[in-house]
Amino acid sequence: MERAHLTVVVSTDASQRRLSQCLESIDSQIIPDGLVVTKLIKRWNRGPNRGRVLAEAATDLVLFLDADCTLPDQHYFGRLLEVVMTNPSSALIGGLYLDGDYNTYLDRSYNSLCNLWVKGGIDGKGRPANLLGGCLIVNRLNLKGYTIREDIEQWGAEDTRLIRELCQQGALSKFDERLSVRHSPDNSIRKSISRAWIHGRMRQQHQLGTRFAMPQVRLFATHPILAFSPFIAGHFSVVLAASVIQRAAGRRTKRA
Repeated sequence: MERAHLTVVVSTDASQRRLSQCLESIDSQIIPDGLVVTKLIKRWNRGPNRGRVLAEAATDLVLFLDADCTLPDQHYFGRLLEVVMTNPSSALIGGLYLDGDYNTYLDRSYNSLCNLWVKGGIDGKGRPANLLGGCLIVNRLNLKGYTIREDIEQWGAEDTRLIRELCQQGALSKFDERLSVRHSPDNSIRKSISRAWIHGRMRQQHQLGTRFAMPQVRLFATHPILAFSPFIAGHFSVVLAASVIQRAAGRRTKRA
């Protein structure tokens, strides 16, 4: 059997503790027969640039994993190899965000919104328009002849823009829930608002369209103030609700 070669690219601006947890989940993997794994840590200065990494990668398979994500069990690489082999034409593959053991209400709300965004972008053929940059698998064999942008350096929607441009060129995408990862974004109210603003601004700036917005919050786009980004509107509403619940839970704990 011909061996498959996988590079795991861990992108980080996270704390050393979260990075260590991510790396531990990689090191604890049971490597299936026929797979060779290389680990690469990328510390972004200006912003993620997955396009440049793809263009320079020496392996056919690349897994982009954010440092605030961890692989949920020791058999993730086995499932990854199985999904790639059963979908030989797919170039872009991804799953969802699972909640970590210590996720706050804000963390859970953010993960839920991201997952709704992915599921809401699946077309009639089962192909997703949206995939999460924090757990993106790329089969470079299926990107030969495609233009991969190497100049996208920005926080927020960089991964979305790259995926969109590749799909527009004809690259096939695949969603598989078995490839979901645990995501602990360590959100605060301030960080949640900042994330919503950045994601919304970049999606609006690069005209990522309503298919790239969550269908559950498209209604907000009819309001002149909120039309700037459906993503911002939906995120704000969930963040506000989550913060109220979290504060109320904190008060009950103090009284007890």
